[in-house]
Amino acid sequence: MNVLLTGTNFLNKGAELMMDAVLDELHSWPEVEAVAMPLEAGSFAERSASGAHHLIGRKVDRLPAVEAVIAGVGNVIPRRIASIRGLVRARDVRLVVDASGYSYSDRSGPLPARRSARTYARYASSGATVVLLPQAFGPFERDEVREAFRAMLATTSLAFARDPESLGYARGVGDGRARLAVAPDFTIPTLGTPTDAIGRYRGRACLVPNVRMLRDTDPETASWYLALLGAVADGLSSHGLEPFVLIHEPRDAVIVDDLRARASTVAEVVTDPDPRVLKAIIGSASVAVGSRFHALVSALSSGVPAVGIGWSHKYEALFADFGVPELCLRNGTPADEVVRLAADLASPGGSAPIRAVLAARTTALTGAVAEMWAAVRLEADL
Repeated sequence: MNVLLTGTNFLNKGAELMMDAVLDELHSWPEVEAVAMPLEAGSFAERSASGAHHLIGRKVDRLPAVEAVIAGVGNVIPRRIASIRGLVRARDVRLVVDASGYSYSDRSGPLPARRSARTYARYASSGATVVLLPQAFGPFERDEVREAFRAMLATTSLAFARDPESLGYARGVGDGRARLAVAPDFTIPTLGTPTDAIGRYRGRACLVPNVRMLRDTDPETASWYLALLGAVADGLSSHGLEPFVLIHEPRDAVIVDDLRARASTVAEVVTDPDPRVLKAIIGSASVAVGSRFHALVSALSSGVPAVGIGWSHKYEALFADFGVPELCLRNGTPADEVVRLAADLASPGGSAPIRAVLAARTTALTGAVAEMWAAVRLEADL
């Protein structure tokens, strides 16, 4: 059986970690011959290095009819020749898994759902099973977004929301055809990859900025956020925690210069092309203060106490999943409160009870992810 994986990319390290988690799982299924990714997801070299094949097809938003033509041309290539070259024909895809993190909402507009509805309708009509892996949905206040998402759900057999609020948004839009369920983020069981550099970061404070805190919030919140990062860097440094800034997506690097201008502490900037290495680095910290969703997943699932600052409901839901909702702070929280909380979490007395909670919840959530994959296998009739 050939599987198509959509919704991931190699730019955002959270999206790439989701890709790794899906590929790890699907490649362990004996029924799976190949997992293909769309041509717009990275380069041939990147997809090949990840162990993925290449789907013969491409999205063409301005001329949607061209998509079917490209797929049709690819379908006439002999399957054996396509396979030798690492290609997968659209006609050979029997399962589609959508691993988008947060693509279907008013914030994203109607285009992502329209694209997916168009693509998934073709696969569903040929007998393929379409599954949406756990992700955040909604809200859907705009009519055009609601209609686009409803059309996509009409092509879907099974859709997982990552949290009850997302489930409610999906149920409010759905047409009843797709089975809707809740499951946690599926990167929780994915292990980090330690490197020789891990010792360099052990016991330090990890700061993970997110440019969306500037672009997807109001000006007052954006200004507070920039000031907060500088104050937290200085505050944690004064507690001897030697903070470093971890970049989880290249676009977040624009915040670094502003942070350095506001802070007297010159924080080291850390990045790596491998999201599993980033997870290991985050897992070596004594505490994390972050706004990138999957960086926070990496911290919490590694037993690292974390303070979350976010721009959507998915952050609050994540911390609730891990049993520490009080560690996801409201926007506008005074910087000195954030510093005191993070410093306490990094101390032996403050971290021990939180680490115990995180360990127990990680075990439970890992089990829930396994149940989710079992449901996908059942839906795909495997």
